[in-house]
Amino acid sequence: QNPTASAQASLLASGLKVSSGQVEEPDCAKTDAPYGTPETQPAPLSAMWPPQPIYPRFVPSSSGEISRRDGMILITGATGFFGSHLVKALLEQGAGPICCLVRGGKEALLDALTWYFGRGWAMQAIHCIHVATGDITLPNLGLSETDRRFLSGRTALIYHCAADVRHYTESSILQRTNTEGTKNLIRLALEEGAGLHYMSTASISGEYLADAPDSSAVFTEHDFQIGQNWSENVYVKSKFLAEADIYRAMKQGLHAKVFRLGRLVGRDADGVFQKNPDSNAFYLMLRAGIRLGALPLSLADTGIDLTPVDICAEAVVALSRSEATAYHLVSPQEISLRRITESIAPQVMILEDAVFSERLEAALRQDDRQILAPLVEFWNRARQKPVRISVSAQKTHQALKELGFIWPSPSPARLLSGFTHPFNEVN
Repeated sequence: QNPTASAQASLLASGLKVSSGQVEEPDCAKTDAPYGTPETQPAPLSAMWPPQPIYPRFVPSSSGEISRRDGMILITGATGFFGSHLVKALLEQGAGPICCLVRGGKEALLDALTWYFGRGWAMQAIHCIHVATGDITLPNLGLSETDRRFLSGRTALIYHCAADVRHYTESSILQRTNTEGTKNLIRLALEEGAGLHYMSTASISGEYLADAPDSSAVFTEHDFQIGQNWSENVYVKSKFLAEADIYRAMKQGLHAKVFRLGRLVGRDADGVFQKNPDSNAFYLMLRAGIRLGALPLSLADTGIDLTPVDICAEAVVALSRSEATAYHLVSPQEISLRRITESIAPQVMILEDAVFSERLEAALRQDDRQILAPLVEFWNRARQKPVRISVSAQKTHQALKELGFIWPSPSPARLLSGFTHPFNEVN
């Protein structure tokens, strides 16, 4: 389970740094070695990958249509914030049959769907879904023999949404879920001849070029390894390595698409935010700024991507039969940090950097150290190495436009209305 905001902040406050140098070197690389069979997995990483990893500069070209269009859709991560909304979007499009792989079984899925969409809708939806109890980190996905037989020969398409999204935790934990878990789904897709649609993150773009931190760069849908600092954040690293595995498997016949999701916030429909906001890094940073009552002037006009979770899920479904390999599911217009705070916490002051630093240092000497830790990290990183890489979603939004899908422009007040209740509890 994801830790509370306090637990995550404790990691930062106790001195954990994502770029401490303690993160292990990359474990996977470009190679043509075949994936292990279920009987031999998980193979030692040192045996699967060469010692000096090389990653492709660009994502590979699309491997074409999935082997068969008819069959079952398997969804991982269906109890999560994005996964729940993807289930709803697929059902509303008449997709099916659908099977959800859930660690907690049918009751866990019903609870999640009820929380997001209400008991009535959830009860109707659960009758349209086959639920298989399993765990993506286990051999054979932890499936019972009955469920494995049920999926065998039926699975046509896999939406892999399951992930550990914590930015402040041990690298080994994230690697087990996000990287090794994805390898298990790749194996299943290859065995079944199924397509794999992987939910990645736009954060793999990095913040700056490792060898030229003062140079600007644009990260497009075609890009993968442009020299960005992907290994400095343990979460970003785990998702980057998972993408690398998918591109390698595409050379072995995997039919795959990668959807790099932006900063997910509340629904466009009503602003409802995720059930467990304490695992959301943006939420933690905003909460810290509101607790402090101030943000630095130098960052006030920083553009922030706010991606409505329901629009994002609907866009993924719309793009699922499109031709490209990778897509950037981010809002076409960024919103300044100043406007965001004015929308949900107008009492927050924008201070000169020196005054802000003094205020932050004084607050850290009080009892707010854990709550403020994410803001400290954000502030320190921004001063040391400002963001120089911008994410382009031009090709994605052009593809959506051609499909007749228009991305709305909701106000930050609506998208972040779900943030305010937990903030009020803290304050």
